[in-house]
Amino acid sequence: YYGGTSNILQQPEFSDHQRLEALMEVLEDRRTILQVLSRSSKEGKVTVTIGEENKLEKMRSCSVISTVYRVGNMRGVLGVIGPTRMHYAKIVPLVGYMSSMLSEILNN
Repeated sequence: YYGGTSNILQQPEFSDHQRLEALMEVLEDRRTILQVLSRSSKEGKVTVTIGEENKLEKMRSCSVISTVYRVGNMRGVLGVIGPTRMHYAKIVPLVGYMSSMLSEILNN
């Protein structure tokens, strides 16, 4: 599941039509999104990839904050994709907490 893509339209970084179009292409391709999130995610750790660190060129105007959660022997990825100027001090621990809660709730 993913949501909140309309929030991107409110960010000044994406008033540039080409940047927005490139990002929307990525967001509309579920397989690519899973690759972007999975590539940077490590179990038990929140991973932060900022701008130019993204391997996918179309994602270089964004940051990706992601982590892995587990349900039994299945692995899932939880992440936030947003502008490079996002509030990291708030979002990084929130992603970690949500991952822990998801694992705990879904395993009980």
